Amino acid sequence: EIRNCDWSSDVCSSDLFAHKVIVIPGSRVSMIVLNQRIELFQDARIRQAIDLIIDRDYIANELLNGDGIPASKGLAPNSSYYNNSELPNKIKNIALAQQLFKSAGYGKQKVFPPIHLYFAGINNNQTKIYCKYLAKQLNECLGITCKIHMVDIKTRLDAVKQNKAQCWKLGWSPDYPDPEAYFSLFYSKNAGQNPLLPKTNSAIYDFNYESGMAEMENSLRNNYFTNCDLILQQENWVLPIMYEDFVFVYNLKVRGLHISPMGLIDFTTAFIKPL
Repeated sequence: EIRNCDWSSDVCSSDLFAHKVIVIPGSRVSMIVLNQRIELFQDARIRQAIDLIIDRDYIANELLNGDGIPASKGLAPNSSYYNNSELPNKIKNIALAQQLFKSAGYGKQKVFPPIHLYFAGINNNQTKIYCKYLAKQLNECLGITCKIHMVDIKTRLDAVKQNKAQCWKLGWSPDYPDPEAYFSLFYSKNAGQNPLLPKTNSAIYDFNYESGMAEMENSLRNNYFTNCDLILQQENWVLPIMYEDFVFVYNLKVRGLHISPMGLIDFTTAFIKPL
């Protein structure tokens, strides 16, 4: 039995082989990170304005033809181990974004400097599509010129370390089913912090994270982690865009296959049996 999966109809072809498609609601989150070390984004109104021009439903459902779930509730997707239903929805609001941008001192009289958006994966068409959308929104809604750089992983990392990148696309796939796998990324006391990830520098965030780690009762533990999620939304250093589904195609001769909610395939009980 394969759990936590949405099964499509069988797809069979006499020219190929009988197979089945499995789609598992994704645990991987795609996000845009704003550079915490540069002056441009120190004003929280700028970060909020950028977040408000993003239409996550449009990206996931229209631009990418449903190949993902809009990250409208925050960093971590809703799952069997994390309930984000009480969090507010992230909504597109261009009028409010422009109002915030103007109040921060930018407009026709003072143009916001050009920014450089880096993403790793030269042949990653999916990311390229929505990064182009983001660049277009920044220009049309806020008058910000955004140049996209499609590079390899090392070049992106070097650009971030050298402050050549004002923002970058990042994907995160937790390797175990627990909200801690998401929120530990921004815990300020983590040793060896990944330079691609911002720190919250928030005592309230750290308190909720530590309390969530210590709490044994599931609903109380969930509350602490949703507080962490809410703080990330309020700070807007990291802008979740969508949760990516896991899609598997397998031959119907394969039996006893197990796939975890994390997209990990377990072959220990798998065997081949003719149809």
